[in-house]
Amino acid sequence: MKNFFTEKIRDLHLLKRGEPIPNFEKILVDRMIDGKHVIEPNSKNIRISEMFKTDINNIYYLNFSIVRPIIGTFGSGKSMTLRQAAQLVQSRVKNACIAFIELTKYGGEKPAVIIPRIYKEIIDNIAEKLREFLLENKECIKTIANKRLIDGINLLIGDHDEFLKGKMILKGEFTENYGELHQSEALSLLEEIIELLGKNNYLLVLLFDELERFMTLSDDKTKQSFIGTYLRAITDKTIGTGTPKIYIIFTCDKEKFDEIPLIVPEVERTIREYILYLNEFSDDEFFEVADKIYKYLLAPFKYLIDIMPPTPGLCAMLVQEIENYTPSELITKLASYYIKNYNLDATYLLKIENEYKKLAFQNFIEKLKARGYKSENIKRNIKYLDYKWDAIGFKQKIKDNEIITVGQFTILEVDKDYVEDYLVQLLYLKNYEKKRKKNAVINALLIAPGFANGIETYCNQNGIQWIQFYEKPKNIEKWEGIVSDKQIYVPNPIKISDKIPVTQKDKRNELEKVLKSLTATKIREIAKRFHIKKIYGIKKQVLINNILQELPEKIEEEIARLK
Repeated sequence: MKNFFTEKIRDLHLLKRGEPIPNFEKILVDRMIDGKHVIEPNSKNIRISEMFKTDINNIYYLNFSIVRPIIGTFGSGKSMTLRQAAQLVQSRVKNACIAFIELTKYGGEKPAVIIPRIYKEIIDNIAEKLREFLLENKECIKTIANKRLIDGINLLIGDHDEFLKGKMILKGEFTENYGELHQSEALSLLEEIIELLGKNNYLLVLLFDELERFMTLSDDKTKQSFIGTYLRAITDKTIGTGTPKIYIIFTCDKEKFDEIPLIVPEVERTIREYILYLNEFSDDEFFEVADKIYKYLLAPFKYLIDIMPPTPGLCAMLVQEIENYTPSELITKLASYYIKNYNLDATYLLKIENEYKKLAFQNFIEKLKARGYKSENIKRNIKYLDYKWDAIGFKQKIKDNEIITVGQFTILEVDKDYVEDYLVQLLYLKNYEKKRKKNAVINALLIAPGFANGIETYCNQNGIQWIQFYEKPKNIEKWEGIVSDKQIYVPNPIKISDKIPVTQKDKRNELEKVLKSLTATKIREIAKRFHIKKIYGIKKQVLINNILQELPEKIEEEIARLK
């Protein structure tokens, strides 16, 4: 069964690094276009996914290729948008060969080197899909004339070893009988592949990331050669019915993008109507994104740890001057706050989940024993029929007729996707039992601390018994880094008074007030400075007292630093 818990943990840490995450559309606010979109010249606030979908429809139904630049400032989300485009095309277009190329590594290379190297990387990206296409369209191979191409393609549809050899031939890594692969032949081979795909309604998608860095590091001749090859020469070969179908998307900083017409003037007409500008976030947009991040990524953990929603007040504290940040910096800052302040570390979360599942399994055993099951016939974490199940109970009734109860446990709130995945697993089990001609009755039991609206009814309709199980693992703080006490509403300490107290006792009391206003995580960091050994598994006040016992002589400086 799909592990929804570990997926959420992975999403948290991907978000921390500013990388794309699944269900991107549910998390990121709609992006804007600047009105230059040729199909919808006056549209605003449309979803990026709809825009890419429109582009693909135009390529297929209007028979022309599209080059779409994604333009924005540093950190505005260009790379994330490009990766999202790859995911959308892959999920929605069956006949799509997709190549994702990071151009940064090619900066400074000469045209004679860069064109063949990028061609080779494209082949690496599309080889599997190209093999699938060729197996379905073997007749089209007869029309190929180029020896390197025909030999490579014929081997692609062979066994594993032949496939690898065919890919090497196409990439020019076999020179015997073919010679060295030069820039002109690499372009010629790519054009023939594009034409072959296009005639059979296959779409080639070329995604180029960070064109601005490539342009910064390369000389004018290299830039002109690359841009002319991949943005103009290829797309110019798209005239008439049944022509090649190419979709090129690239990211570029706005300043460097403005240089393109100066380098290759004829490219401007290819791209000028499809520019996607990524806007900066306004305050309202940032709060909207923060809310979506909380609901999608953090709220499912609410049964594990008390996490404060990202209120406008908290966001304002984190980004006091929002105009000084790029969108990705804002999101990373917010995500880092949650991960660090609540110590949402994957290792510790997994440990807590495992302890919760032990408790849930005990609950499962009790339920089954009440139904007449024997303890030795109830298993946990068992691999049975190609699936790893949280728990299974077997109850023999009569010969060749048994009852199987499958238990599924989760510490997250159960939604419809989770239940549907569970139903798929159960259906597999039922079908397998039928093939074995076993008269097995399959019962399903789902144990979780919470269910989304309407999910209990949905479970009942599909024959799943659900149990709301609230018990949490004891001594959560025994895992290093987990913060179980309630967090304060702002990440910075509250100013207690304007004047430094006079007596040593007053100074100590002042510092104690300041310490109490901090998060448990921050207090632990301070304790480490004083070389206090035991900082986990003890109460917040005890830790504060230990810090106060280690006070330096210059207490005024310590208070000022904390404020």
